[in-house]
Amino acid sequence: MLGGPYTFLRLIFTLREGFLRKPYPILGKIFLKLGSRV
Repeated sequence: MLGGPYTFLRLIFTLREGFLRKPYPILGKIFLKLGSRV
């Protein structure tokens, strides 16, 4: 992975927060499901 697993997780959380702030409810729910699995 790029820079190790922590950098990858940080990137996912950043993208998830960005999608939740923007009007993308479907992507937001997907990222919430991915976040709950991690």
